[in-house]
Amino acid sequence: TRPHLMEQAWLQVMARSIEVQKVLSGFAHVLRPDGFAFIRVPDMNDLMATVVERKLDIDDVLYQSPAGPIMVRDVIYGYGVEIERSGNPYYAHKTGFTKSSLIKVLRANGFPIVFTGVGQLEVQAYAFKQPPPEAGARQLNLPGRQVATAG
Repeated sequence: TRPHLMEQAWLQVMARSIEVQKVLSGFAHVLRPDGFAFIRVPDMNDLMATVVERKLDIDDVLYQSPAGPIMVRDVIYGYGVEIERSGNPYYAHKTGFTKSSLIKVLRANGFPIVFTGVGQLEVQAYAFKQPPPEAGARQLNLPGRQVATAG
């Protein structure tokens, strides 16, 4: 049986919430035991290193996306163009993550098995409630390394 895939549960949604633990616990609650959450967030470690290395200011363009230029400010606080266009405060970021902080919060909130990858200014995580079957792990081409649960 295929693991239940909670539609790319991007942590962008979670990053907009000051109640990260409640959101992750909610993910864990609705997923089947063999389900997982796929999460992508800006990598604050990589972002800060890039800003320092390139001597960028908060209003400088960090990179070009199909949506247009992305400034340092957009990665930290949310995509300003969309926040202004929509008038929706849910597009604003309220918190940020590094690879280690994301792993820690996932493990503390119902996801003891975490596979991670970093690159292109983001952290990706596949978070599982139980170890995925070998076939599922291959099918997902899981990035990074599994962070084993204690005990």
